[in-house]
Formats: sequence, structure tokens, C-alpha cells
Amino acid sequence: MWLRPAIEVIRIEEVGFEAEYDSLNIVNLTVTVRNVGNFTAFLRGGTVYGIPLGYWFNQPLVIILDGKHVLGWYSWPEDYIRVREPPAEIPIVRVKPGETKTITVGVYGDVLGMYGGWTKWLKYTNLTRKHTLTVIGRYTNSSALYTIPAPDIKMQVVGIERGKGLGEWELRIKVVNEWIAPVSADWVEVYVDGRKLDESEYLSYVMGVRNDVVLPGEEGLLIIKLHYIAEDAKNIEVRLLQSRATIQLP
Repeated sequence: MWLRPAIEVIRIEEVGFEAEYDSLNIVNLTVTVRNVGNFTAFLRGGTVYGIPLGYWFNQPLVIILDGKHVLGWYSWPEDYIRVREPPAEIPIVRVKPGETKTITVGVYGDVLGMYGGWTKWLKYTNLTRKHTLTVIGRYTNSSALYTIPAPDIKMQVVGIERGKGLGEWELRIKVVNEWIAPVSADWVEVYVDGRKLDESEYLSYVMGVRNDVVLPGEEGLLIIKLHYIAEDAKNIEVRLLQSRATIQLP
């Protein structure tokens, strides 16, 4: 019979995000825990043959998104640059009896959706509402909640001009990110006179920014190049998460 490590979850300190093509991914989280038991707890997480240790193999922490998606986790090595799966060498974190420790764990998959695989839980189309992360102390009846609020993005049109080709336009929009997570230019949707444009009909990027993201607390200049717009078009609406910008074509 396995001994059950008595790890009490005190609070979630921080959550790390990354913006991808069509989703917001949770990269890692930092949590403060306390060992209320009488022997040293060993925290590792990770996988064995693709099955998450953190969920199935007696590990004391369980991470849940929106009350239903159980996420796999692993101990975060120092100076580790995350890829799409846990690193080959996962360190063991030791928490002695009575010790309080702040640790960072990587998050890499939805246990109930795909064993150990990388999944995308937060599609950008679902980011207009709040989401919750819960870390549970499996054997101590303790938990901590972290709320991912609905986005707070501001947009302001600062320029519009015709392109050189037939039906081409270029829009310049200032984006201010007052949210807790990065925002990707790939999440932009464009409507012309109420019709949603196909991705082949426009190109969107953030001027001078690697990966075309606007980080939390920052602002960026969003460039949108439109192709094949009808000469009699009147209105363009740009949508980025909950934010809207409407442009009247001259």
C-alpha cells in the first residue's frame, strides 16, 4: 500500500500562458504548498508510457480546469524552455514535514481528453467568458482557485488606406491589452457588410512584434491587409475577443 503524502494547497501564486494560432494555452503555474504530514513528500508528476503520473500514480496534487478537465503536470526544471511535452529529465521536488514551499509545475494535457497528449483547452472563441483553475491537495481536503477573467482588450482605429491592388485595403488599429494573458493577431476576425471573411481574404499581424502577440499590460499596432474587397463595400468590423472596431469605408 502506498503512503499518501499530506500536501496542503495554500494558494496559486501565478499562471503562465502562451497565445497560439487558435487558442490560449496554460504553460505552467506556481503554487504554494505545505507538508502537514509526518514524512517527506516527493512531487514529480510527468508520465509513464503517456499516462500522467500526477493524476494516476499517488501524486498529491490534482489540477482541474473549469471543474471538469483534469490536467497533467510535471515538476518544472530550472531554465527549462517548454516544448509540447514534459522534458526528458523531470526533477523531484522534496517537501519536508512542516515545510512550506512555492513550486512551479508545467501543465501539458487533459487527462480525460487525451492521455498525456498536448491539448488546447481554451479556444479563442471561448475566451469571452471567465475560466477557473483549481489545484487540489488530493489527501488533505485543501484547494486553491485561480480565476482567468474575461478579456479586457481595447481597440482604436488609427489609420485606413487603399492598397495598390484592386479591392485592397490596409487597416491600422491600436490594441491595448489590459488582460492577464497574451493576445494573438491570429485571433482577429474581419467582417465586411456583415459577412465574415475567410482567412485567405486578409492578413493580420502586430507591427514589429515577434510571434504577433500583444503581451499583458502592453499595446501594439495591429496591421490588417484586406484583399478582394468589393468596390461597393461600406462597413468593416474587426473583432478581437470581446472588442470591436467598426470602420466606414470612404
